Amino acid sequence: KRSLPKVEIPPEPMDPAPDFLDDIGKAEWERKTKMLDALGVLHNLDHATLALWCATYSRAVRAEQTLRQLEEQGGTLAGLLVKQKYGYAPSPLTRIVAHCVGLLNAMAPNFYFNPVSRVKLENSEGALSPKKGSKFEGLIGKDGK
Repeated sequence: KRSLPKVEIPPEPMDPAPDFLDDIGKAEWERKTKMLDALGVLHNLDHATLALWCATYSRAVRAEQTLRQLEEQGGTLAGLLVKQKYGYAPSPLTRIVAHCVGLLNAMAPNFYFNPVSRVKLENSEGALSPKKGSKFEGLIGKDGK
């Protein structure tokens, strides 16, 4: 296998959060862009994917909040099941949450939102290592001791 050529992508400031995000999505946008900027991996090329992450996160949160409200009004099963002609079926809200969780888990490694991807980032680029002259430099040895 040949390695891909290293192409330097010029820095470009991230555009603001898209208008279609609700308050939950915009709050997630602010939180994630700060974290990605601190890692040094934030780029405007990721704008659309990050917007989808934030919209999906918001949808999952709103579905969970609605489930909680239904449970508070009618008990635990009130949010989880819906009465149908021949019995009960899982609430569509539970399917929405499950679908959103699946999407978020699939997108998480793209933005280093899970421990495994952050370790891979650190091992490949050293992005998570303390910067030269950092007050943490030398605090932990190279072998973790």
